[in-house]
Amino acid sequence: FNMYWLYILGIQVEVLKGTVRFGLIVLAIAVISNLAQFFIGGSPNFYGMSGVVYGILGYIWIKQQYEPASGFQLQSFTFFFLIILMVIGFLGVIGGVANWAHLGGLLTGMAIAYIPVLFPRIRI
Repeated sequence: FNMYWLYILGIQVEVLKGTVRFGLIVLAIAVISNLAQFFIGGSPNFYGMSGVVYGILGYIWIKQQYEPASGFQLQSFTFFFLIILMVIGFLGVIGGVANWAHLGGLLTGMAIAYIPVLFPRIRI
């Protein structure tokens, strides 16, 4: 499931921003989302790429909102579907979910995408 969404969402970022920049974005999101799960979620037993998926989701969403000419496209259904899954995870309906990695990833991706809005000379 994570690899499917990473491919679907990540391909846009890699094509539009390049492989190196995409890799650095993924690395930053992975580190911060996993730290969020470890420190806030209090769980050392987690794995996977779901935090990165949510980070890429947040990145594309902000780029689409604040840089419409950037070429990023995200269907509303996709955004709301993944957000609803995250909310269901926080409600405890599904067990064993790295909820804080999801939220940490989402916020990190959004923050990375928003940096050029605050500092126009920086291109991320």
